[in-house]
Amino acid sequence: MRFLLGIAIILSGLAIGCRRSEAPPLAMPAEADPTPFDVPDFAVWRPFFFTAAGDHSTSEIIGTAFAIRFAEQGEPVLLTAYHLLGPEAGLTMRIEPGTLREMVNQVVVSDAFGVSDSTQRVDQPIELAADGTAADDWIGLDMVVVPVGASAKRFHPLDVSDTLLEIGDSIWMSAAVFGGAPASQRAHRATVTSIDTESGAIEYRFENDRLSLRAADGAPLLDARGRVVGMHLRSDDMPQNAAADNGDTDSAAIGDPTIVKAIGVSIDRLREGVALLISER
Repeated sequence: MRFLLGIAIILSGLAIGCRRSEAPPLAMPAEADPTPFDVPDFAVWRPFFFTAAGDHSTSEIIGTAFAIRFAEQGEPVLLTAYHLLGPEAGLTMRIEPGTLREMVNQVVVSDAFGVSDSTQRVDQPIELAADGTAADDWIGLDMVVVPVGASAKRFHPLDVSDTLLEIGDSIWMSAAVFGGAPASQRAHRATVTSIDTESGAIEYRFENDRLSLRAADGAPLLDARGRVVGMHLRSDDMPQNAAADNGDTDSAAIGDPTIVKAIGVSIDRLREGVALLISER
């Protein structure tokens, strides 16, 4: 009887294993290692711009922003990607450097992880210089700075890392993704694959390459202590048919793109840009 019971348990385990192999392809993959830090509430946000070139609906998420304080006694500011002020985020035109104060009427933000359903109004973005080659420099840096104004106490600024990134380092992007990971997961691990010390550009590969990152532009990149080492700008995806051509049948079955690489900007370049903006105000 014990022998038969043992056989039944083994067969039951095999049946469960079969069922797992046939699980729906959209099952959320787990990361190999847990995030070694907690992302605080009210540190990562969803920005919405209301402009003369169109408005972002608060019901449609277009990007990510995060609170940061560069000077110990300074007021926190929000950083996000400059290209959110253009057609990539649904506006009718790109708002050019030198016209932000004129074109941006209002900015509101909501917590990225749904801690609160309310929105917070913040100040207008700090104007970007438009003389000479400065405009191209700002477009290349792809950063916009938004003072939080009277709402400063509602924001939890992230700490800034004082350590230089190296190829092979692990970093974590903090954003609410649309798929490929549990909704409760606040940080997603990646490995740095390339660093351009002159431009500040960094490239990295996510441990989970099936993340849906369509509203992650502007998200903070964090080190193992939860300190900001950069900002995520965009990702290059491999389309479904290309994945199938390369033998990635699982990706083709899922129908989602595979992230080939992601691109961001280092904290050093962000620090330089913020310092320049604040000094010129």
